Amino acid sequence: RSSEQVYIRSIDAALFERSIERPTLLRIDAEGAEESILLGAQQLLTGADRPRLLLLTVYPYSLRRVMQTMWAWGWEAELPPGNPLGRAWPKC
Repeated sequence: RSSEQVYIRSIDAALFERSIERPTLLRIDAEGAEESILLGAQQLLTGADRPRLLLLTVYPYSLRRVMQTMWAWGWEAELPPGNPLGRAWPKC
């Protein structure tokens, strides 16, 4: 087996280093790591120049924590029509 080192950094760090441009749309589907990614993008997602749209796929086990974080940061949630989880969450 061979191994390869992979270096990672947060979205906020990449923006600070100017290695990426500030996005107007952000899509996150990270197979259960959405919370960690959101926390690494807190400055982006809470700033005055935040993306206009955030598309976020969330695993059910972390849905409550992710939604509470996003609401605290001033985001509103919309679920697809007919989604059974929509009945479990109050509208913001």
